[in-house]
Amino acid sequence: MSITIKFEPSGQGIGVDVKRFYIPGVELSSPCPKCCYMCVHDLGSDYLSYPTANVPMEEGFYCDECGHEWNEWIVLRVSVEAAGDQ
Repeated sequence: MSITIKFEPSGQGIGVDVKRFYIPGVELSSPCPKCCYMCVHDLGSDYLSYPTANVPMEEGFYCDECGHEWNEWIVLRVSVEAAGDQ
């Protein structure tokens, strides 16, 4: 069998209608701008809340060391590819 996948980016994000979107195996790390402590979000246990795919979105960080809060920009990419005969 053969499959063709056509992709025409619209420039708009794709809403992922999931309140708690977990991604096991993915970690986000950012040093605290105030004290330089490395803060890590493990998306297998932490989650993205109602993310929008393929456009930049803010992810909040909190430093357990000094209590500082800040945001970083990330992009959740969605892709489709052929898997071959299964």
